[in-house]
Amino acid sequence: MAIADAELEAVAPMTDYVTFRIGEQLCGVEAVGVQQVFRLRGLTPVPLAPPEIAGVMSLRGRIITAVRARTRLGLPPADESIAIGLEHDGDGYGLLVDSVGEVIGLDAATVGSPPGILPERWSDAVTGVSEHGGELLLILDAQKMLAPWTEGES
Repeated sequence: MAIADAELEAVAPMTDYVTFRIGEQLCGVEAVGVQQVFRLRGLTPVPLAPPEIAGVMSLRGRIITAVRARTRLGLPPADESIAIGLEHDGDGYGLLVDSVGEVIGLDAATVGSPPGILPERWSDAVTGVSEHGGELLLILDAQKMLAPWTEGES
């Protein structure tokens, strides 16, 4: 039985995802890219920043740029007070979401292609779909959620 289990692992690797909600939609990003989950405190607005940028804050002595996921995806603003900590090229970002769920493992065979009917802002960021707890789970590319602020950086 152990050989069959090992073969199954090799055929369909598991990936861990941090789940969260943006509006009513269940979403997830690969857990390997998540640094931390934190509440916003002491957010400073940035003059002339695009509406997706909520501001900056100091988190353990490091400056973090807070990106509003709702605005990035074309949804109306809400009181987002929790962030998923991400990093890109040494810079810290907090992706503001409505709520954070749990870390789940998904078999690669259960992840499908995103539907072609998604609005452009969503289709740019959604890399796959799956089912979790009877709901559609949209898997987002965390780095694309930070674009365009990280585009052109290497």
